[in-house]
Amino acid sequence: MTFEEAKARAHEEAVARGWPWRGAVSARVTRSWIFFGRKRIEVRSNADSRGSNVYVVFDAISGAIEGASFLPR
Repeated sequence: MTFEEAKARAHEEAVARGWPWRGAVSARVTRSWIFFGRKRIEVRSNADSRGSNVYVVFDAISGAIEGASFLPR
């Protein structure tokens, strides 16, 4: 899964759940442990601000959604 695919799928998930989607989207790769473990892609909307953030986590290999939340502030 690429960052662009993750951003598009996160946007779809937000719309499906009725959450607002704002610009300044960030995506990054993390691991469950520091140097090893499964890779995850974390996508966050409205990344330049606190509040109104959609946060979606994907498995980097399968593309499955591991978690999604909305942070209204």
